[in-house]
Amino acid sequence: MEFGDCPKFRQSRPSGAGHKHMLKQRNDMRVTGIQFSCEESKEQNLSKAEELISSAVKQHQPQLVCLQELFTTRYFPSQFDYSFFDLAERIPGPTTERMARIAKHHGVYIIAPIYEEAVPNLYFNSAPLISPDGKILGVYRKIHIPLFDYTLEDETNGEKRHISSYEKFYYVGGNDVPIFDTEIGKIGVLICWDNEFPELWRLLEMKGVEFVFSPYAMSRPSGEFYKEQWLFEARCCAYYFTTYVMKVNRVGPEGDMVYRGKSIAIDPTGQLIAGPASEDQDDILYADLDLEKIRELRNRRPRLMNRRPEVYKQLSEPLARIKNIFMGEPSTHGKPR
Repeated sequence: MEFGDCPKFRQSRPSGAGHKHMLKQRNDMRVTGIQFSCEESKEQNLSKAEELISSAVKQHQPQLVCLQELFTTRYFPSQFDYSFFDLAERIPGPTTERMARIAKHHGVYIIAPIYEEAVPNLYFNSAPLISPDGKILGVYRKIHIPLFDYTLEDETNGEKRHISSYEKFYYVGGNDVPIFDTEIGKIGVLICWDNEFPELWRLLEMKGVEFVFSPYAMSRPSGEFYKEQWLFEARCCAYYFTTYVMKVNRVGPEGDMVYRGKSIAIDPTGQLIAGPASEDQDDILYADLDLEKIRELRNRRPRLMNRRPEVYKQLSEPLARIKNIFMGEPSTHGKPR
């Protein structure tokens, strides 16, 4: 495999060049997120990922590259089809071995999310982290597995957009929230729907995370509300848990679904520092991170030392045990006088 230049695609540029894709800060570390449209062929998707990684490294010299959720396939959980189980592979396996060669060739970390068969008939939505020397440092397995089917109206043109995800049919949730303690910093990964559970974010913060990468397969209409919702969630997570956040979404049409890209990076004050990337084209997002900023902000806002876990221990209880929710019984403070 020759690591040549990438074919045509959109790419982020510094804001000083008239773009909002990149707002520069102290250059402690550079990371990139790569979004692209996927084809039916796993080989085509792998080849495109290789080309984009090569281009990202050549032009931006990042220490880490993050790919989108399930980057070797189309988003198959949008429909039921038993044949899709054949898309799963082991870790280590063909894709991670290929990504390991690329990581070693370029001297970068790679987050390469794939459909994993851990043991026969046990499947996960997984994101292995591969080191610059080609080793798998660990695997994050998506914890919260969605199952939904609904329609949204695009506020720009009134078009009805069908959105479906039958992930529970294809894989189960993981049960670990690892931190990857690397020479470039403490890395956390949350895949797509996991981002909507603040308990995971707080746990990552307690473990000392410094930057969180979030591979996505997010399909949404093109209206301003959904664009703002995408940005708002990332800004809140970055601010409340004092960490850098990079969301890397897939892009382009796949059957009835349209993936909107718009990958972004946020700093720990909640400010947009890179993106949004293209809404409809392959794109490379890059951001410079200053890890000293995290330490400074955590000292200024010492949330962890002010936690009161004894007050909110019900957070770890199943809802069925919280009677006033299911039985309509008022809590002590909710009783009328």
